[in-house]
Amino acid sequence: GSAAGDPGPDEATPPVLILASPADPAWSDLPTSVGMLPFVSGALDLLAGGAAVPEVAAGAPLVLPGGTAEVEGPEGTRRVADGTGGFAETGRPGIYRFRDGNGALVGKAVVNAVAPTSEPALTPAEAAERWGPEARGAPDRRAWMRGVTDDRRGREVWRPLLATAFLLLLMEGWVAARNDPDSPTPNAIDGNP
Repeated sequence: GSAAGDPGPDEATPPVLILASPADPAWSDLPTSVGMLPFVSGALDLLAGGAAVPEVAAGAPLVLPGGTAEVEGPEGTRRVADGTGGFAETGRPGIYRFRDGNGALVGKAVVNAVAPTSEPALTPAEAAERWGPEARGAPDRRAWMRGVTDDRRGREVWRPLLATAFLLLLMEGWVAARNDPDSPTPNAIDGNP
């Protein structure tokens, strides 16, 4: 609220941006997502007193502000604006800058990467067909397990290794008990000193 007791939001000069999210990947994936670049760009423009930057998905055309003579892509290459008021070469995500005939910045826009769809582009059968004869499928889990185990060479060694480790532990305990002076000797257990 304000100093007058108004419960509404305060407005500061210069502008202040508060991001209320813990810096923990369990709470937010913003720093690693495709939304980070537009967020930072928009926040900086807002804090600098500028207007919000337009955003489009990759491949969608941009509307050019008046006076735009060339468009600078995110990789730094400049293309001459065709005079239609639009720019369709937005296949690469990033910040596109609009410049006038003297090279001065007229505006900019953010092109976001297209989010992956929930459905795969290829079915499993189409993917296997694309791999060619090297790809072989299994009709069910058991057939897959048989195929995997048939490719192994030699016999399994985990059982002999486990038995050897168990025997070594028993021998270590027996040797430690015989060498411990506080351990009762076999005669002391029988009652004979």
